[in-house]
Amino acid sequence: MAQPSERGGVVMPSPLQDYHGARWWKFDFHTHTPASADYGKGPNQELLRQISPDDWLLAYMRAEVDCVAVTDHNSGDWIERLIAALASLEADKHPDFRPLRLFPGVEITANGGVHILAILDCSKNAADVAQLLGAVKFYGTRGASDSAANASVIEVVEGIVHAGGIAIPAHVDGPAGAFELVKGNTLQPLIDSPHLFAIEVCDSSKPKPEIYRQRKLDWAEVLGSDSHHAAGAAELEQVAERLVLTPVDFRRHARRVALQPDLLHAPFSRLGWILGAWGRRLHQGIR
Repeated sequence: MAQPSERGGVVMPSPLQDYHGARWWKFDFHTHTPASADYGKGPNQELLRQISPDDWLLAYMRAEVDCVAVTDHNSGDWIERLIAALASLEADKHPDFRPLRLFPGVEITANGGVHILAILDCSKNAADVAQLLGAVKFYGTRGASDSAANASVIEVVEGIVHAGGIAIPAHVDGPAGAFELVKGNTLQPLIDSPHLFAIEVCDSSKPKPEIYRQRKLDWAEVLGSDSHHAAGAAELEQVAERLVLTPVDFRRHARRVALQPDLLHAPFSRLGWILGAWGRRLHQGIR
């Protein structure tokens, strides 16, 4: 159950506090709410943008998704609404309620147009997202994907990690993706960053950049719906079913901790373990 926060609002419980042994997780790493200016894009945008936080959450619950990262474009404006709505749905014992772990986050547009997902710990809130946006020198319009921070891609990644979060280059092989917009040697600082170990892919069969292959990297490939509207329970269930998940591999997890013992003391180590153990995706992403 959500607990009161000293800074106001509520704090979500640890995603793994009731975790006992291996299990499967349905995790959507990339989602949008009406805090994104392009939410509901299409002929019915005005209607779709009227969705309530309750209905937004219930769509994921009905699809039996376990974890959701809230990653609006350069904004965390809906995070508090969702946290409050989640606590209310649980307290009211809504018939469709099921446990759902919310990870506050944001999709940051770096200088140059590359999109980077920032995923923070469940104990964080909208104020932490706002602080992160300030740290990467984002002074544009909140919610607009075409407003960019003054920080470079690598500076955005470093800012996310400094804030205690996990940085994931968004749809790297698609529009506004790092592998599409950054070419040749200019990609090297990102490839050589010690802070990256996961990327969001659209097509796992698409060849990686030559420098990625030369470094023999094997970053975890995660899949997010990048959904800009709650398509209704039936359609969202199809998306959730294509979130191809692998169980946490504790042997690989143990190897990561052995190689990077500081993870044991990292404030956000639990999600790091999940991402570090995530297997390659077998299906193309959902656009």
